Amino acid sequence: MDTFGLKENYLEADLEKAILADIESFILEFGHGFSLVERQKRMIVDSEDMVLDLLFYHRILKRLVAIELKIGCFKAAYMGQMLLYLKWLARTSVSRARKRRLGSSSARRPTAKR
Repeated sequence: MDTFGLKENYLEADLEKAILADIESFILEFGHGFSLVERQKRMIVDSEDMVLDLLFYHRILKRLVAIELKIGCFKAAYMGQMLLYLKWLARTSVSRARKRRLGSSSARRPTAKR
């Protein structure tokens, strides 16, 4: 991602670190009203540890916004994973307003091999 100055073959952890290093401009890319709630949000689903990359709260929409970073092409399994995270957040969120949530899975197309 040119936006964060990452080289061609980077890991999800590298992308997350780059985003967090420049968090203000990253959040403003989404628009106004976002606040970072937690990174690497740990969830236990059916006795299995799962980790959501970034969790934001939108103050105007009064919604949690979950972001899962992925490297490579989008896979249908990513959608299922995000839906699981969103259901967990809805079930465990404290306030009623926070139960409304939005999710995004970010995947990029791998560059062609030469």
